[in-house]
Amino acid sequence: LDLAHRTYEVVLKATAIAKTVGETAYLVEVQQAGIFTISGFPNEQLEQILEATCPNALFPFLRETMSSVINNGGFPPLLLQPVNFDTMYQQKKVSENAKSADKSITH
Repeated sequence: LDLAHRTYEVVLKATAIAKTVGETAYLVEVQQAGIFTISGFPNEQLEQILEATCPNALFPFLRETMSSVINNGGFPPLLLQPVNFDTMYQQKKVSENAKSADKSITH
């Protein structure tokens, strides 16, 4: 058993809701999962890989599935805009660091 190789499941979820005059025309929920074997990275980088790099790899498949389901249902096309998971991860870390700093200041 090689503990340097770790396998992770990452699931990316998206929901699209279209409404017309206050009524729901459709609601589509898509989950795209991937199994990733990650090795050779320090634990400090593992979180970023799982929360940014893996979702970046999964997003094109989720986007295609969402588009296909909606188009096959006879609705107007929907194409999800690109998502920058790296920026989202960095913003999350900045927010966590700010909260951590606030807690250390208060007694």
